[in-house]
Amino acid sequence: MPLGVWALALAAFAIGTTEFVPLGILPILSTDFGVSIADGGHFIAAYAVGVVVGAPSLTVITSRWPRKMLLVALLVLFLIGNVLTAAAPSFSSAVVARFVTGLPHGAFFGAGAMVAAHLASHGKRASAVARMLGGLAAANVLGVPAGVLIAARLGWKWTFLAVAALGAMALVAVLCWIPHQPRGMAGGVRREFAMLRRPQVLLMLTVVVFGFAGVFACYSYVAPLLTTASRFDPGTLPVLLVLIGIGMTVGTHLGGAVADKALVPAIIGFLAMLSLCLALISVTATSKPAVLLTLIGVAVAGFAVAPAMQTRVMELAHEAAALASAAVQAAFNVANSLGAWAGGLALHAGLGLTAPSVVGSTFVLSGLILMVASAAFARRGQRSAAHQVAPSEPGESRP
Repeated sequence: MPLGVWALALAAFAIGTTEFVPLGILPILSTDFGVSIADGGHFIAAYAVGVVVGAPSLTVITSRWPRKMLLVALLVLFLIGNVLTAAAPSFSSAVVARFVTGLPHGAFFGAGAMVAAHLASHGKRASAVARMLGGLAAANVLGVPAGVLIAARLGWKWTFLAVAALGAMALVAVLCWIPHQPRGMAGGVRREFAMLRRPQVLLMLTVVVFGFAGVFACYSYVAPLLTTASRFDPGTLPVLLVLIGIGMTVGTHLGGAVADKALVPAIIGFLAMLSLCLALISVTATSKPAVLLTLIGVAVAGFAVAPAMQTRVMELAHEAAALASAAVQAAFNVANSLGAWAGGLALHAGLGLTAPSVVGSTFVLSGLILMVASAAFARRGQRSAAHQVAPSEPGESRP
């Protein structure tokens, strides 16, 4: 595999770490700033809002930039955001810094996927893209637990400085290992935005939002769930997050394999599994082994359905690959913001630490219903198209 692909994987590892590490350090961060855990969810939501704003806007603004220059610029912005987060003197300034950090996320993965495919030899493009995205899975297994450990020992600010150091390493690797890349496609912006008006694409993006809002409603508050409701020792939290991260990694590989064989049924099946696992947390929370297995089930199902949903959106979008990729990233992070906000509302209402998971199950169930409707509409469209091209009956004239 070309060294440039490994550079992209390192960058994905850094980005994935900064995205997900707040889920494990939220109690530490909230205590340091003197805010409630529910209000601390705004720190998580701000990153998601940054992705939602940055994914389409930066994709369009930089559409004519050489891709290597674009990747470098996005990583510089990523570095600035993490340093600002570590230096934030107040909770409100930390929230703003997290918004800045989220801006390059979607555009990076859109451009990075195209660069990885370009660097790979013929017949290995999908493997190159998967290798880059593997950095995200590795972040959940290694980066997030390491970040939680750093926060527990040295303070949460050092966690984001460590992430900034990872980003700097990735920046150097991109500069050294990625050759000059062609400019992005000129023109065609209106044509790509027309993709967003297709009903099936809009419906599928809505499924993405509801499906992952359920995941983030739960995982935004997973640290207090484990340490307070389930009474795990806070010192074991990094190990628990490693186990959950392994579930995410397994889910990513499982989802890709199953989706290759039956894309739409895979999405429906994994959404059903995800909704069930989230609902079960309210039952299993008082048992340490049971709640851990249930959370791993959420991780497997959530990260299994993610690549399948992204593939489905790309399939429906046809030629509008760049903006479709950005739109999926935006949808994932609308879900991040929505899930964290809704879970926080449940906590503010005094419904208990398992309430965000019940809210999440409801979100996913709504997405499942929409996905079934989307599949039905697609089948109806296929039957209609088949009827229009069907051979004429004997004796009938052809048009």
